Amino acid sequence: VIIKNFQEQFAAKEEFGPEKLRERFGDYLVHASVSETGRFDGPEDGELWGLPPDEEVLVRPPGAALRLRTFLDLAALPPRRRPRETLYLEYLALHQYLGPEMSAMVPQPDQAAESGMEHYLTNFWIGFTETTSPLHYDDYENLLCQIHGRKELVLFPPDDLPHLAYRGRRKGRLAYAFPGRFERGAPEEGAASVVFGSSVRLEHDSGGADPSVRHPALLQATPYKAVLGPGDTLYLPSYWHHEVTSTPDEESEINVAVNFWYRNETYFEQEEQYL
Repeated sequence: VIIKNFQEQFAAKEEFGPEKLRERFGDYLVHASVSETGRFDGPEDGELWGLPPDEEVLVRPPGAALRLRTFLDLAALPPRRRPRETLYLEYLALHQYLGPEMSAMVPQPDQAAESGMEHYLTNFWIGFTETTSPLHYDDYENLLCQIHGRKELVLFPPDDLPHLAYRGRRKGRLAYAFPGRFERGAPEEGAASVVFGSSVRLEHDSGGADPSVRHPALLQATPYKAVLGPGDTLYLPSYWHHEVTSTPDEESEINVAVNFWYRNETYFEQEEQYL
């Protein structure tokens, strides 16, 4: 469900532009995730890690600590002068980063606060190039509020789980040094038990290839598409699978979003059956 009037209690959109953020929050330390490709928190082909081609490795993005001012300075550079790697402020929990002043700018909407759901976490997201969060699901109820830029989501209902190529994997740690140096070590030893994320790369993230060729079961799934612009809020129920592509807008040249997670009381039997 996309809701159009859910951000009325937020600070004005202009308060989240680069100059205002630099002025009010520039000295705050933040954690940036870093990617070679613009994809974050997903599986990589095992061959990149010295494994057989039919294996995959789950790679969490390396990170870098920097001041928000520095991140916004990089965003302001012409594209040809920016780093090759993609930096993304993702999952910035507001009880840890950016202080109570930012929390006051994005209060939990009254409708949500009065719903009876238990608020768990508020996260802040900023990017200045296109980023993709690969197909996955969360066990939280989610209100995703777009402030600057655009998000395109492909979603599948929970019951599509067996058609979406979730599998166990080993974890790999990607080392990073600025600018643009990435090194892959040996993946962790032991059973390939980490499931987080689907192996499916959807159409806009697959280089033009039809993902159902590699994953024929995908043809049995039912995709939904949602596009969020500034001021839009998506209610994303727990266990819904989603791939998210974020792009900055032309005016501010950044993508800004806030999401509210709520504890989920739903038990999803298929999760235990198939994973």
